[in-house]
Formats: sequence, C-alpha cells, structure tokens
Amino acid sequence: MTLTFAPSTGENGKTTADTDSLKGSFVDLQPDRRVSQRFTFESDDSSFAGEMLMSWMLQQWTGGTIVTVTAEDVPSGIAKDVHENAIVSSLGELAMLLEHGR
Repeated sequence: MTLTFAPSTGENGKTTADTDSLKGSFVDLQPDRRVSQRFTFESDDSSFAGEMLMSWMLQQWTGGTIVTVTAEDVPSGIAKDVHENAIVSSLGELAMLLEHGR
C-alpha cells in the first residue's frame, strides 16, 4: 500500500518526500470484534523502517460502535501526535463511509 500526502497537509512521507509505502498482513480477524494487522514500513531512514502491529477493537454501543485502536512497535521516527492524528483521521473517514456511503 502506498499513502500519498497532498502538499496542503504539511506531512512528509517516510519512503519518499510525499509517500509512505508499506506492506501489511492480517494477524487476527474476529468478525464484529477485532482486526489486527502487521505493517512493515519501507524507508531508507531506520527511524521510520520497521514493523508495527495495529489492532482495531469493535464494541457494540447504543446507536453505533465504539472503535478502539492500539498500535504497538511504532517506528521511533513516527511522532506520537502525528500517528494519533492519522488514526483519528482514518476513523473519521471510516465513519463518513459507513454513515453516508462516501
């Protein structure tokens, strides 16, 4: 997977100036409960290269679902606030897709 950052975001890529390239695989899949994925980042900078485990836990809640995301072994070059903002953005995009179909 390759993520491309628009210049307006102010984000820098970890593989190239404006991209993050990574390979992922599913580690655990429990329908309606949990999805765990392992991602390997591709970068010439060792602080961005490495393998990370992300788990998405789903909990039914009145009127919706609570989604809790955890990330383990995040490469040291990825700032915690930047990573948290990316996860929040991803959750917002997921909510938009599920609520409005886009």
